[in-house]
Parts: sequence; C-alpha cells; structure tokens
Amino acid sequence: MKISHFRMINKGNMVAVFSLELQSGLELREMKIVNGANGMFPSFPSRQYEDKVTGQKKFFSLVNIPDQERRATFQDAVMKAVQPFLAAAEEAPASDAKQDEIPF
Repeated sequence: MKISHFRMINKGNMVAVFSLELQSGLELREMKIVNGANGMFPSFPSRQYEDKVTGQKKFFSLVNIPDQERRATFQDAVMKAVQPFLAAAEEAPASDAKQDEIPF
C-alpha cells in the first residue's frame, strides 16, 4: 500500500486527502481521512447528491467493501499507512504570514 498526493485539508470533519495505490496496482484517488465521532477513519472517494425527498446534501461512496470485517481490516491498514503523513503534518510549523513580515 502506497500513499501519494497527501495534503492536509482540516475543513469541517475532513482532515486530509490522498491517493492510495494497492499492491495490485489499483489506484484510489481522492481518499479522505475523516474525523468522526469515534476518531479518524479513511473514507473512499464519494460523490455529493441532493436527497430528492428532504433536499439535504448527502454523499455516497464510489467504492465499497460490503463485508464489514474486510472493510475494517482495510481501514486499519490504510490508517497505519497514512499515520506517518499525519504525524509529519502535525510536526510541521504552522504557516503564519506575520513571521515573514519585516518587524520595522
């Protein structure tokens, strides 16, 4: 499992976006790390739609692993692979435009 195109987002409950290449060569683009009620988890690429009954914006996953045990195993492996990227982002200094300003 290889992570690429990793970028922090920190928008709402979305933490990061990245691409994931599996050993088979399959590449999943626009994977997301979401901070949910039970902690962070990887989310498959999804598409937004409007519920015709309620008018609410909702999302549906473009990729799915129907078996709950296999999905949990996959999600655990993805979190393990992405953890160094999350840790590096936490250690990086926050960019602050005022640091670049001349103090006089």
